[in-house]
Amino acid sequence: MKFARLLFILFIVSTILAGCQAGVKPPPAAATESPISNEPYPQPAPVETSAVESSSAPASSADVYPELKDGDEVDWSKVVGIIMSGQVSKVVQTHDLKVYLTLKDGRTIVSVEPVIDELMGLIDYCGDPCKDILVATE
Repeated sequence: MKFARLLFILFIVSTILAGCQAGVKPPPAAATESPISNEPYPQPAPVETSAVESSSAPASSADVYPELKDGDEVDWSKVVGIIMSGQVSKVVQTHDLKVYLTLKDGRTIVSVEPVIDELMGLIDYCGDPCKDILVATE
């Protein structure tokens, strides 16, 4: 009788564990992949400079993105390139998915991230060029 009770308890526990494991999420994506879409982030296009323009001073974000004006709203795909270029000094993420980026030259641009915390995954993926970005979340 005790053996049957022990088997019954073992069956119940294994059923509960199997049910719990069915809802477990897979581990996070590898560092070479986007945390959301499992596709690598696009790298920004290289900036071509002439021999006269090339110097030891790094290019400012105004040189890299001259079409952007202070307060412009841009697509998320453009934000990915801007962040990966290392031209961002500060980001603010709000609960309604709005992202405010302050470029190193002082301009601020606005975008909407596709899912919450996509920005954080992007900054982590960026690595060394993004290590000094100040991050604020709401």
